[in-house]
Amino acid sequence: MTIKKITLCAYVLFLALSAKNLSASENESTLAPQNESQAYSFFEIGAVARAYTPLFNSRDTFETDSQPLTLRFGIKWDNGIFMNFGNFGTRGNGVGYNFYDYGDWEFDAIVHLGLSGIEIGRTASVADFRFGLRATHYSDNGVFRMIASPVSINSDDDGFYLGSWYVKNWQIRNWNIHAITGASYFSADIMDNRYSTFFFIPERPEFPNYKAGQGVVLEFEVGASYALNRDWVFEASLGQTLVSDAIFDSPFVDKRGQTYASVGIMYVF
Repeated sequence: MTIKKITLCAYVLFLALSAKNLSASENESTLAPQNESQAYSFFEIGAVARAYTPLFNSRDTFETDSQPLTLRFGIKWDNGIFMNFGNFGTRGNGVGYNFYDYGDWEFDAIVHLGLSGIEIGRTASVADFRFGLRATHYSDNGVFRMIASPVSINSDDDGFYLGSWYVKNWQIRNWNIHAITGASYFSADIMDNRYSTFFFIPERPEFPNYKAGQGVVLEFEVGASYALNRDWVFEASLGQTLVSDAIFDSPFVDKRGQTYASVGIMYVF
C-alpha cells in the first residue's frame, strides 16, 4: 500500500470522524432522527452445500462444493466501528466505521472485497480488497445499499468499483423470505487482474491475448430461512448472475452467467 493510498485513507477517516461529531451534535438537538444505528452482535456456525454452473472454462455442467464448517459473524460497537461477514440474505458487508446517520440512512467508511481471486491450472489472480464509502437506506422490510470504492488496498491499479443492491424481506410465520437484485460495476483496471490474459500468459500460453474493458455483473437471488427452534435455522437460496461482454469475451469464461443453489443449517448463538 503506497504512501498516497495511506494518506487518502487517513483523510477519508478524518472526514468520517468529523461527520460523526456533527451527527452527534444533530442528535442532541433532535434534528436528525435515528434508525438502525444501535450496537448489535451475532454469531452463527453450521454447514452449507452448494451446486452451481461454473463461469470459467470447465468440462462440467454443474459443480458442487460443501462447507462443513461455515462461520458467520457480525458486531457493531457503540462508537460506530463494525465487522460484518456473510450473514444470510445481505450484500455489501465488510469492516468499517459508521460515521453518519440521518433518518433512515446510514453512511460508512468500509473495507470490502471487490473481486475474489480465481485459479486456473497453476496460475491465480489475487483477491481485490478495497476501501470506499457505503450508504444504506432502510424502509419497510427492505434495504437499499450502495458502495463506491476508488482505492484498492493490495493492488497498484486502484480502478473504481460501484455496487448497489436492493433486498426485500417477507416474514410468513416462521419463514423469512428474501429477494435480492443488484448490479456491480468494475473499471478496466480492476477487470485486468481477473479477465485479461496478459496476467496469465507465462503460465498458460494457449490462451489468446485479451485485454478486458470495464464490466458489469447483474445479480438476482431468492432465499428463505426457517427457524427450526430457538437455536437452529434451516436456509436455502437460488440465484443467477449475468455478466457483460467484457467478461464473457474473456478466454477464461465460457458462460454468459452463473446459476447457483445452496442449502444449509446454522446454529445461532
